[in-house]
Amino acid sequence: MAGWDGAGISFQDALNVQIVNNTVAHNDTLATSGVPTKSLGAPMASAPPGNCTMTGPTGASTASCPQSAGMITMPNSTLMNQTFTGPPVLTITFPFGLSCQSISDPLLANNIIWQNRSFHAGVTGPGTGTQNQQNPVGLFDAISNTAARTQASTGACATTPDTLRYWDLGVRGDTAPGTHGVSGLQLHPTYSVMTSTTGYDATNSSGAPPVVSQCCNGSRVSPECTVADRCRGPKRFGVPLGISNAVTPNPVFSFTPSATGDEGNNWINVNWGRLSLANDAVTGGRMETMAAATHSATAR
Repeated sequence: MAGWDGAGISFQDALNVQIVNNTVAHNDTLATSGVPTKSLGAPMASAPPGNCTMTGPTGASTASCPQSAGMITMPNSTLMNQTFTGPPVLTITFPFGLSCQSISDPLLANNIIWQNRSFHAGVTGPGTGTQNQQNPVGLFDAISNTAARTQASTGACATTPDTLRYWDLGVRGDTAPGTHGVSGLQLHPTYSVMTSTTGYDATNSSGAPPVVSQCCNGSRVSPECTVADRCRGPKRFGVPLGISNAVTPNPVFSFTPSATGDEGNNWINVNWGRLSLANDAVTGGRMETMAAATHSATAR
């Protein structure tokens, strides 16, 4: 699972890579770290978000921009590109004819790249109860404002293909699967099994791979564990109430950067599982409280 993108494999300044006979499946990206949306101050970040603006559940620019979940490649760094300027001037090309001065485009052959899920975060509006003065954040499918599905049991995967959620391959800056928004650049898999083969070589197949079993990420707390079992912890994705050190009054959460202590309430705490290879709710073992650091990502 990745807070930004490329939860399976991420490439940058990697010009001589071969990925052959591998399985990259059921990785998840949440688009909650780095610079999740294009807003004031975002272009000054070390890795800006590109040109993506996302209309969320409560209006324009109220959601982060979804990212590729399985494999992601990024434009080469300035330092890498400077190595090609010479003297002497080097002319190196990938087998697919793309210049090495653009992106890392590794050899991808005979792989299973399957049902890697992409999500994004969106402001859902004022909360209720103790959160009535704050904006909670919800988790949504990649290219829609459809709320992420509730996992019925630990490790369960969707029984019906969910095309609004899967995003196997991309270039950082793409806005959706197959858009190739960064100067038309893309990865070039061949002879591989993929969730979607649209826009890729005809040697690829979208037929389901004959895997023995599958396991998907989900709630930090086992869905089978009830309040009666003392499982009261969060089975969701959200933003808790926070206090800003330098801004008065305390602002509600938004994706607008704020140069202030505690990020001006703009942080996202992700509750994500599973945390154990065993599921005590199913095996009948003793339910233990598992202490683990919350994955924390910040909208800056």
